[in-house]
Amino acid sequence: MHTVLSNRETGKIALLTRRLKAKELSMLTTHFEGKGFEVKTITRDLSHSYDWFCRTAFPNAGRIAGKFQNLRIIFLIRLAA
Repeated sequence: MHTVLSNRETGKIALLTRRLKAKELSMLTTHFEGKGFEVKTITRDLSHSYDWFCRTAFPNAGRIAGKFQNLRIIFLIRLAA
């Protein structure tokens, strides 16, 4: 599993890492020097650690659940019905 931070408008990758822990990701994003406030949207995993990371690193960004997370939720709902 990887974490990818990219610019959706340009398609350029800002960060690609095998790190998944929020604390490690926070350390890696410190070199962005305040650019986190400019991030508008984040498509992310629904884990609690990513939620914390996104809220602290990109406080102004709207958060969107990734397509695999949405498919998993739909599958679980259908399975329970």
